[in-house]
Amino acid sequence: PHPALRRVLAVDAAAALAIMAEGLAGWDALASDLATAAALGPAPGGAQACSATQAVVDAVAELLHAGAFDEAATRVHDGSDSSADSRGADSGGHGAEAWALDFLAAFLGDGRATAAPGTVMQVLQYLAEGPWLPGLPAAAQPVREQRFIGVLKHASSHTPHGGDARLGAADMARAQALALKADFLRAEAETLHQDGDYSAAIKCLLQSQRGVAGAVRYVEDNLGDAGMQSPRLAGSFRTAVLVAMPALTAADPLAAAGLVLRCMPTEHSAVVHALALHPEAQFKYLRGALEVSRAREREGSRAPSQHLQMLDRGGSGPSHAALLPREEDCELYVRLLCEFQPQAVLPFLQSVDTYRPQEVLKWIREAQIHDAEAYVLEHKFGDYPAALRICLGHVDKCNRELVDAVRCGAVVAAPPGTARHAGGSADLGALFHGTASRPTMDSLTRVLHSSGSGVSAAPEVTAAAGARATAVALCERCPMTGGGGLAPEDLWFPLLQCYIRQLQELREEELRGKGVPPEAGTPGYLGDAAPVAAAQMHALQRLFTASMELIISQMAGYIPLQRIGERLLGE
Repeated sequence: PHPALRRVLAVDAAAALAIMAEGLAGWDALASDLATAAALGPAPGGAQACSATQAVVDAVAELLHAGAFDEAATRVHDGSDSSADSRGADSGGHGAEAWALDFLAAFLGDGRATAAPGTVMQVLQYLAEGPWLPGLPAAAQPVREQRFIGVLKHASSHTPHGGDARLGAADMARAQALALKADFLRAEAETLHQDGDYSAAIKCLLQSQRGVAGAVRYVEDNLGDAGMQSPRLAGSFRTAVLVAMPALTAADPLAAAGLVLRCMPTEHSAVVHALALHPEAQFKYLRGALEVSRAREREGSRAPSQHLQMLDRGGSGPSHAALLPREEDCELYVRLLCEFQPQAVLPFLQSVDTYRPQEVLKWIREAQIHDAEAYVLEHKFGDYPAALRICLGHVDKCNRELVDAVRCGAVVAAPPGTARHAGGSADLGALFHGTASRPTMDSLTRVLHSSGSGVSAAPEVTAAAGARATAVALCERCPMTGGGGLAPEDLWFPLLQCYIRQLQELREEELRGKGVPPEAGTPGYLGDAAPVAAAQMHALQRLFTASMELIISQMAGYIPLQRIGERLLGE
């Protein structure tokens, strides 16, 4: 067949195919119209209804299967065609066939022509395995993968010219194996999509170079694709998205949440349920969904904020009502916060009312989040005495943990001359070594730091300061709300006693240490470390003293100073 084209290809296959590709670029016409214009009479057979591009593709495919490109190679290599130039020699053998397959791949990938399944599979194998000559347009891996996807997609969705059957199950399995072997992850995802395994396609795309962006784009395209509008296909695809949601959320919680709220908002509850076996992913999705929703409210756009810390500040609004509408939803989020972000429990509870206090208390107590427990007892049950007991117990616990950390050396005081206040004017070590004037609470908390951490406050110091602040806030609120019958003295003096007791214990320990020191090798022996340990404990005393003074200054707004003095002297 096609004797004229066969003769031209035998001379220089690469040049002939390049010229035909250039001639077909940017336009098309029916083969019958071209035949009429050239006064050749009606086009033979089924060619009357096909395009010029399709006719050329059909001709190249026929010659490929007929071995015409092998003949071109033979004519070059046996010297029987003396007119073949160096380019023709380069395109001989496998080279001539590669140029033909590359030509077919370009038109099949763009959807401008179709081919029989056998030809399609031959093109796919060429794109995945080669050989690729340096001059071929598809030599680069990204180009080959993109063409592989285009060929596969069009071959699966269009009936080949001439009525040949579409790719069968065996063909799709082989195409998937080729994509896997060539590391064409996006192409592999396309084979999985054509096979109806949408969730596997999403997971495959997550591993590709485009990652989450590619997977999100795939879901968005198919949810809006005409082929997904039938109830059966749309339902199957949405179910697959739910199955793949743990992987999507693990890769990028904000992107996953934004995808659901944009493309399938009615499936939000289903997504939360689908993540039930993956608590951390469930938490990240809900946190991301709240942040995306807040970003829309805040900016009037659909773009999510880049900072998840916004959630820590709480804040009521439509976000909670829409995404956590039921008591069970809020309680689930509180449980997840208790496990994965305990510091955000209190701000969240302060921003919502849609939860059952008894249920929430169960999770808060298990996680030992004392400020949140005191808040629920105070605001939901009106049990101020119980809330105060929780706060005072937490103050005692944090103070003792700080003392233990100083004793074991995990928290140390900054030595003189080595650490400076944030303003650069105060020597932090000097605050506790007799050369500084009255220190501020900020400098006191910063002078005690984790061993080897520079001048940043130790977590034990921060926790102790936080416990004190929570207790002080409760004492300040109670008179304004009735306080459950508690008088101001019943609130403030128990808090003050926490620090008085701690200072008494430290003083007694200091006095015991001034007796006969333990000998070497006996329990309690410190050797050269004794002066250092004494300095650390002295720094701790100064911190507790400053805390006590701060509390007295705050309670003076609720209790007369004379009464405070009388109670202190009396106790």
